[in-house]
Amino acid sequence: MSDIKCTRKFVEPAKIQALQDLVRSGADSIETLSDVIQAAGNESRLKILWLLTIENELCPCDLSDVLGVSVPAISQQLQKLRVQGLVSRRRDGVTIYYSLADTPFTMMLRSLFETVIPETVAS
Repeated sequence: MSDIKCTRKFVEPAKIQALQDLVRSGADSIETLSDVIQAAGNESRLKILWLLTIENELCPCDLSDVLGVSVPAISQQLQKLRVQGLVSRRRDGVTIYYSLADTPFTMMLRSLFETVIPETVAS
């Protein structure tokens, strides 16, 4: 493996300072985005998001049956997704139904699913 070295002829202090200021000013937003990506990046939660893309709305019992995981485990994963704003819920009597939240991130996620597994995504 070769050593990769950074070589540049000119340093642009103003450019470096502007980018450092930008990183500082965007730190909270980057942290929030990191949390959302981390929540979606878990394999179990990603499967839940994918299933919600396919069916639009499912209850924890449905997800439990499909994924072969206990309802409490599904509920815990759904709670993490809800905290990050990736899913919404509605109550119908005693049953709670979950669906993808309408956010730029979930729209991007839907698009990724359509690209990777196009035959399974609902229109």
